[in-house]
Amino acid sequence: MLFPFCPFFRFRMMKLHQNAGDISDLTTTQFFAESAVASLGWRRGIKKHIFTFIALSAIPFSAFAFTADEPVEGKLNTDVWYIDTEVVINGQNLDGPMPSKSKICFAPEVQKDDLRCFIAGHPNIIKWTSSSITFVPPKNVPPAGVIVLVHPYVNNNCTSLFGEQSCDKKEERIETEISTYKAHPHIVAVYDKATGKVAHNLQSGRTYVVSGYRFGDFGFGIYLGNWLVSKNDILSWTHDTVTFTPSEIPAKADELRVHNGGGKGNPWKLTSKDDMSSIPPAPAAPTATGSTATGAVFPDQVPVTVAPDDGTIFADVPTDHPYFSAVTWATAVGVVSGYEDGSFRPERSVSRAEFLKMMMATNTNLSLPESDDVLFSDVRPREWFSPYITFAVGQKLASGYKDGTFRPNASVTLGEALKMMYRFFLVPTVDPTGEEWYSRYAEHAAENKILFSQDMNPEEELSRKDTVWMLLQILQWKSRQMCVETPSETPAK
Repeated sequence: MLFPFCPFFRFRMMKLHQNAGDISDLTTTQFFAESAVASLGWRRGIKKHIFTFIALSAIPFSAFAFTADEPVEGKLNTDVWYIDTEVVINGQNLDGPMPSKSKICFAPEVQKDDLRCFIAGHPNIIKWTSSSITFVPPKNVPPAGVIVLVHPYVNNNCTSLFGEQSCDKKEERIETEISTYKAHPHIVAVYDKATGKVAHNLQSGRTYVVSGYRFGDFGFGIYLGNWLVSKNDILSWTHDTVTFTPSEIPAKADELRVHNGGGKGNPWKLTSKDDMSSIPPAPAAPTATGSTATGAVFPDQVPVTVAPDDGTIFADVPTDHPYFSAVTWATAVGVVSGYEDGSFRPERSVSRAEFLKMMMATNTNLSLPESDDVLFSDVRPREWFSPYITFAVGQKLASGYKDGTFRPNASVTLGEALKMMYRFFLVPTVDPTGEEWYSRYAEHAAENKILFSQDMNPEEELSRKDTVWMLLQILQWKSRQMCVETPSETPAK
């Protein structure tokens, strides 16, 4: 009965003597003698050992080379980029386990999953090693964004059964966020649309095309000196072309700049005499389905002071503030403004009436009703918030309380704001898994990253910074759905 199990005994004896010394020292007589002795205790547990051996042999395991023990770390030499800035990332494990397939990607700071990538062999990449990456940012990077390194690796999902190993190879990837950055716009030329000639002497009523790079997908403003061009003068805005017809030219305007949210970029000199030389035509302006069809708005023509070097507007919202892009957008399009002391006060809570006004300001085509009807005991017809509340109630965006009040000055909660916003922008939702009245809207917001943080409580008060963040995100979401609409007077069902 010993013979059928000799391979197993020989295996155990080899292990035993490997611990003591060289297995070559074990004679055949010694082997069978020790095997016989070992069999006395082993035969009682034969079934236990066989089952254990089978179970252990069949345990699956995974093997791959790129693990958390080798983290990717990197630091930028500069986070403010101009048109020819050479950027260097210094760190470790920057090339990843499959260097030829590694990618460097850029994404808008407010939409970090919208990656725009190019591989290691791209002409803009000067050098890529394990400890250093040198590159010139492409001309179409998002103005205010993040750098993400994408490293593919092969994950070997292996199973071993009775010594036979079977592996299923699957290519996966690890994404590592390196840093945020600000890419300033760059003006190549400004020309008169009618003549096709370079324009330095702008005249009111004529249409001009600004051609260049990194203008951004949303309009943050054109500056003539320290004046912002009126929102009504902007005809179209794309990442490389802005078309506008100025209704007024400030007398002391000596330069034109484009503000893209990351900065104001290089100036275009304005003079009293035009350079009439021809330039190649710029890319065609977008049609009605372009960026302006979303109802994107621009600030009224008012004197402002925006630092041309870093784009900072408010002292308490510096360029490295996580909400900088959203605050800059909201300020530029007239959704919200700052305070007389030059602050934005991002943490300040927003009232129910304020939220309605900010939300409706995103649609410049909206006509608010004028009525002397008293809908609530605390909303008099001539108060500033009366038209917004009248519209909201009429379109079933919001309602009052059982005591006959609306409480316009009460802080709006996240749940209330989501409901009003989703109905105003006609965002379709599905039946929720939650049972709260706001679950329908909160679940869609979480799934589509409308909120800055997924840990936000729908019953908490909403801040100014999160209000502008939400409004920007919902507009971008609608744009990505290729269903570009201007909020109408028909509420979502």
